[in-house]
Amino acid sequence: MTESGVQKIFSGDDCSIIRLNEICTALNVSLAELLKVSNEMHTTHRIFTPEQESFFIEDMDCFYFFWELKQARYEFSKVQQRHSLSDASVQKYLLKLDKLGLIELHPDNQIKTVYDSKDGEHWSNESSKLRKVFRNEIQRRYFEFLLSKDGCALTSNPLAIINMKRDTVRDLKIALHNVQIEFLNRAHRENPFANADDLITVGNLNAITPFTYSDVIRVPNI
Repeated sequence: MTESGVQKIFSGDDCSIIRLNEICTALNVSLAELLKVSNEMHTTHRIFTPEQESFFIEDMDCFYFFWELKQARYEFSKVQQRHSLSDASVQKYLLKLDKLGLIELHPDNQIKTVYDSKDGEHWSNESSKLRKVFRNEIQRRYFEFLLSKDGCALTSNPLAIINMKRDTVRDLKIALHNVQIEFLNRAHRENPFANADDLITVGNLNAITPFTYSDVIRVPNI
């Protein structure tokens, strides 16, 4: 396929998946990789400075406020309403974020981001201590959330949070149930012939529960 041919395809009104896949094959790039790169092009990846990270580790409530603030596209009134925060508390949180250099706070609590945020933003640092603290805290609070719901069970696996289609959630429930039955049957077959020293008692509980971060993140008044 010539360069002019590729340009003609993309200059048209549409480009079929089949044709797009042919282009990817010619470029030795998978369609999945292309879609991933396309998504990342619309997401701004940022990493906290060591000073910002250290501050948030010591003040997770402020981190949760910032987390909720960016989810609300920096409309702090939404965060204030969601968590029933006083005006004084909102002011204190915003002043902290201003001091950290994450926002610019102007009179009447007008917020200006310190970067262009037309596209999505994603704060990430896979190896950061803050990320580990955050994940552990979210997992703990998620367990508490489950315990507050009748009929919910805990999971001993690392907590995975992802958006899914309803049909996919249904299939996941069925798959987990089938896996559990499979290993229960295997245990029943093996146990009569197993050495007693090789047997241990285990509990296996799974939970698939729709929730929002607001169910587990609480920003207190300060």
